[in-house]
Amino acid sequence: MVVPVFYNIAKASFSYPKLAYNLNEENKIEVKVKASKDEILSITSKKSSFIPLQRAYQNKVVINTTEEPQEAGFYQIKKQDSILKELAFNNPKEESSLQFLNLNDLKEQKNIITYNSIKDVFTEINKNNEVQWLWKWFLALAIVSLLLEIFILKFYKP
Repeated sequence: MVVPVFYNIAKASFSYPKLAYNLNEENKIEVKVKASKDEILSITSKKSSFIPLQRAYQNKVVINTTEEPQEAGFYQIKKQDSILKELAFNNPKEESSLQFLNLNDLKEQKNIITYNSIKDVFTEINKNNEVQWLWKWFLALAIVSLLLEIFILKFYKP
């Protein structure tokens, strides 16, 4: 019983830093730095820079971000000109969740055709891509016209 207690204490006391934070959510970022109350930390990227809400403690500064940053990307926490920490802000995972349309709603649309099997789709595509046999009629008409023109030139002399 003593070993699991010490294991849980050790596990709770050591926390891994987060690799990425989400945009438009409340993020608490701890930066281990000794800063006086007058020193300000800023978060910068290649495109923008802002000063987040921050609380200074004895050995760390806790930064809260909610509305800023507005674009996903890599950011740096800076104290004057020195870089203290690298951060990544991503869009929430819900943004890329896939939501499909209902098949019954698709069937009601005028310009959308639904098929029950892949075999039906390929037979319909092949049927639409078949060469029309109309060219044979035009070829026969061209040959008949050519023969008619030859006969007219041969037998009709003005």
